[in-house]
Amino acid sequence: MAVKNNPLNSIVVSDPIPAHLARSVIEETLRNAILDGRLPCGTAIRQEALAQLFGVSRMPVREALRQLEAQGLLQVVQYKGAVVAPLIEDNSLETYELR
Repeated sequence: MAVKNNPLNSIVVSDPIPAHLARSVIEETLRNAILDGRLPCGTAIRQEALAQLFGVSRMPVREALRQLEAQGLLQVVQYKGAVVAPLIEDNSLETYELR
């Protein structure tokens, strides 16, 4: 049986995240992974998997995903959930400059 490569494995979380910083740390980490190509376009992002990866509940993960959707980095697709949005070169440069 073939093992499916999980792009979330490219995200490394070294220390426990304080609860009051969870949303912003998750958002920043995912934004960096999307912009530098570790999470390619079309990658499905699962809340439960992220919650386990970061060692938090699903609430800060959900909030971070909403922020990234508002920034145009994620799209919510019916029956699939959050998916990394295609980056157009101009948009990615503008997004990076805003950071």
